[in-house]
Amino acid sequence: MKTSQWMMIPMAVLALAIVVFGIGFLLPDRVRVERSAVLKAPPARVWAEVSDLGRWRSWNPWQGQDPAMKMSYSPQTHGVGAWQQWQSERMGNGRREITRADSTGGVLAYTMQFDDWSPSTGEISLATEGSATRV
Repeated sequence: MKTSQWMMIPMAVLALAIVVFGIGFLLPDRVRVERSAVLKAPPARVWAEVSDLGRWRSWNPWQGQDPAMKMSYSPQTHGVGAWQQWQSERMGNGRREITRADSTGGVLAYTMQFDDWSPSTGEISLATEGSATRV
């Protein structure tokens, strides 16, 4: 009887592992996160800030989380092909590159890659709301 009781523990662990992996296969392989804010500034002023990777440090809270983060930039910090790289013990190492920059439509798209992670994509879009801008 005691042998069968000891077999219950590995069987329960195996059953739990199967359930966890099974749920993992049911989850979507892509996730979309959206946030927006209305800024009291005209779209041209907001575009100047978001389209130039060299200016991101002044408004991007993520970059401020590690004052020791080392940043490097492409010779041109705005427009398609512009990139920034960072090295941080606290936040990890990675790279962001602009893949689309449409000032007329107010859309900036980029790819972001952290070491040992799959690349992700992001997009910042601007819309005029009176004298303000929805980002």
